[in-house]
Amino acid sequence: MKIAGIITITLALLTGAAGICPNPALAGMGFWSAVSPNDLNSRVIQVDPTDGSNYNLGLYGQGVMRTPDYGASWQDYNDGLIGPSWFEEMYVLDMAIDYNHPFRMFIGTFGTGVFRTDSGGNWWYQINNGLNHLYVYSLAMDPSRPGTLYAGTGHGVYRNEAGGDQPWQQVLSGVASVLYIVIDPSHTGHVYAGTDGNGLWKSTDGGSSWTRINQHSLLCNYVSAVAVAPSDSSVIYAGTKTSSVWVSHNGGATWLPVWQGMGTGKYVTALAVDPSDSSIAYAATENNGVYKTSDGITWQELNSGMPTGARVYDLVIHPGAPSKLLAATSQGAYSIIQIGGPQPAN
Repeated sequence: MKIAGIITITLALLTGAAGICPNPALAGMGFWSAVSPNDLNSRVIQVDPTDGSNYNLGLYGQGVMRTPDYGASWQDYNDGLIGPSWFEEMYVLDMAIDYNHPFRMFIGTFGTGVFRTDSGGNWWYQINNGLNHLYVYSLAMDPSRPGTLYAGTGHGVYRNEAGGDQPWQQVLSGVASVLYIVIDPSHTGHVYAGTDGNGLWKSTDGGSSWTRINQHSLLCNYVSAVAVAPSDSSVIYAGTKTSSVWVSHNGGATWLPVWQGMGTGKYVTALAVDPSDSSIAYAATENNGVYKTSDGITWQELNSGMPTGARVYDLVIHPGAPSKLLAATSQGAYSIIQIGGPQPAN
């Protein structure tokens, strides 16, 4: 049934659907299909860890929306959210789920700090005590340290060890805007922070101290995306604003450029690594769609079905099946099911 569904989409694409970018050479890699209206400027997408049919979408100018049915229907979840005084709209830049309390979520916003919900989005409230900079570009919840949340802001990294119930503490200062925070799933307390001009930083003690880990390499100082391989945490991919993707195979001690097939000047906005194979990774770019590598070195475009001109801001591998990838774009949310591998329910 899943293969038949993919064939149906393929035929529609190859007949010339408006605004679509088919590439028959990549037919075995699958095709993107919309899972939301295309007027949603989407910045972040997440899958509910308790129910894989529920997606949460953070929007630029429209707050938060949620689907309970793989994208067949969407509903606003904006009660309690307020935008900055000079805007009427709510600009969501990132989102995090507390995996110990699945109905508890956090969003980072443009100008109004961090909001929390304990009801799956039915009501939100601000948790900004101690947070001195309210432009929050990135959020990360530590799955192995309950309640520990990191926020990447325009003035460094803040940490909250009580899910927002206690004041925030600034743990990394003196750096440019922190665009991306990721936590090593295999090593408690290992945190990476990519900055907009001061390179990539690493903490091995839960954020209490930090070391810059790219000063002795050619890795660009504008680090816009980071991903740690779940199956081998010594493998780290770093996306940059001006020099595509770099990879480290020793926890960040040394770096190599891996942009064959992608080119050297791509602005990488998000990365995702296959949960069982560190050589399979995906890279989202601001103006050139999505790329995939199957060997950790060479990239291929993965853009069949992606609308022309869409900027891709986030990528998520569906936790129920690594063959399904979700993308948040400037023209809505999309999903792709790649032929081969375990298939999700929808």
